[in-house]
Amino acid sequence: MFRSQIDKITLSTPSSSHRTLAAYVFHEVNGNKLVTEHVIDNNVLGLGRFIDETAFINKVNQHTHSTRGELLPHNVLINDQNSLVWFTERQCRHLWFKVHSHAPMQIRCHIPPLLFSVKHGQRSLNVFAMATNKRPTRTTRLYLAPFMNVSNDGHLCQGNAPLPSNVSVDSIPDIEKTLLDSSFTHLNYKLNSKHHHYTGNDKHLDFWQAKQGKRLFAHEMPFYKTLGQFIEDL
Repeated sequence: MFRSQIDKITLSTPSSSHRTLAAYVFHEVNGNKLVTEHVIDNNVLGLGRFIDETAFINKVNQHTHSTRGELLPHNVLINDQNSLVWFTERQCRHLWFKVHSHAPMQIRCHIPPLLFSVKHGQRSLNVFAMATNKRPTRTTRLYLAPFMNVSNDGHLCQGNAPLPSNVSVDSIPDIEKTLLDSSFTHLNYKLNSKHHHYTGNDKHLDFWQAKQGKRLFAHEMPFYKTLGQFIEDL
């Protein structure tokens, strides 16, 4: 804990309806700038603890975020200051592949239900597959999405298709386009798996060509974790 001469200051509030929750103190030590957070209890400034830049920004966003109610679409699961999480139902659409040593190709694919997650601070997109179109719950099983450009933790390599500058419920269609309307170029999974289409570019292309016009099933995708476990890690 950080101790200083301000540890035991008693604060006054302008009215009974005003409640002060915390104070943030900026320090400079040997040229290094530091921030301490002091929780305020009964108008008394408590001991300080160091917080990093990300934690400070998240705290500010949390307390300045509008408390006005918002009607969310059925497919949005989480929309807070940290993350935006939503799902899509099964769909059939063309995917573009531009893989080294292969001619560019377009394949009509049956896309499984997907779960998308964006962390606002990191501006990173994760995507996973699901087995059914039902609105997911904490026990819903998530699978590694059967796509190139996606890594073992579901992170999408954005390449030359960055996320919109404003990540919000309104921008969900544009976020989805960075996955489904971009060109799939390389397999990012590092797996020793019985699912051979997750282990190499050639096998992946062969898989989608063989599945053209056919539905994809859960047993054809490696299990990742449940939605509840994923949310706990956000």
